[in-house]
Amino acid sequence: MTSEVERVALVNATLYAEPKTGSETVSELIYNETVRIEARDGAWSRVVCLHDDYPGWIRSEALAPMPAAQPVMERRICLAKQAPAYDSPDGTAPGMHISYGTPVDIVERTNSRVRDINGLWFSETDVLPPDSNRSLGEEARKFLDIPYVWGGRSDLGIDCSGLIQQCCRSRGLEIQRDTSQQVHTTGTAIGSPDRHRPVRDDIVYLPGHVAIALDADTAIHADGLAMHVRIDPLEKIFADRNKTFDQGLIRRL
Repeated sequence: MTSEVERVALVNATLYAEPKTGSETVSELIYNETVRIEARDGAWSRVVCLHDDYPGWIRSEALAPMPAAQPVMERRICLAKQAPAYDSPDGTAPGMHISYGTPVDIVERTNSRVRDINGLWFSETDVLPPDSNRSLGEEARKFLDIPYVWGGRSDLGIDCSGLIQQCCRSRGLEIQRDTSQQVHTTGTAIGSPDRHRPVRDDIVYLPGHVAIALDADTAIHADGLAMHVRIDPLEKIFADRNKTFDQGLIRRL
C-alpha cells in the first residue's frame, strides 16, 4: 500500500477496471492530472484520480513524479480542441498536443506564450483561466462530431458524462465522473423536463445518459447510439432511449 501522488505525463492514458490491457475501460486521464497511487502490480498502478476520486488501473509508464516545487502563477485550462506544446518560448515545431480540458499550471509568461510547471510552452490563446460565466453549450460545440468512446474524456473520443465533466472544468468546476454520480451532485436540481423547461446551459439527466441544453428544446450530447457528439431535439434524445420527460432531471450550475 502506497500513498504517493504522481501526475499523468502523456497526452492521454486509459484507466482500466483491472491491471491488464483489454479489460474494461472505465475512464481516461489527460496530461498533468494527478493521481494517488494505491498499489502497484508489475507494470500497472492502481490509482485514485484526485480531481474526482475515481479509481482504476493505469499503466505505470503513463505516470511521472510530481515536478519540483515552484511558485505557480495560476492554473489555466486548455480550451482549444487541441493545443500544441513547445519546448521553448520561440519554438515552432510542437513536441506534443494537449486536449481540451487539460489543466496547465503556469509558472512563467513571456510575449504570447506561457510555460507550465513541467517545462512546456503554450500559446496564451489556447490555455485560459476558468470563467464561471462561460457557456457550457458553446464549449461543448467544440466537440461536435468527435467520436463517442466509452470512458473517453478527450478529443480522441468522449462519452456523455465526460463531456459534461470537461465543459464544467472550463468554468473552474471539478465534478464527478459518471452520470450516476453527477445526477445527485452537480449544480442545483430544478425538476423534471415534463414540469420545467430547460434554459441554455442546463444539464439534463435521464437514466444512463446526460446532455447540455442549448435552449428549451434542443441539446448537445455525446451520443452512444449515433457514436459521436451531436445536437438533437430533447424529445428525440429521450425517445431514442425509450425514456419520458418525467424520468429526467434538470440541474443548473
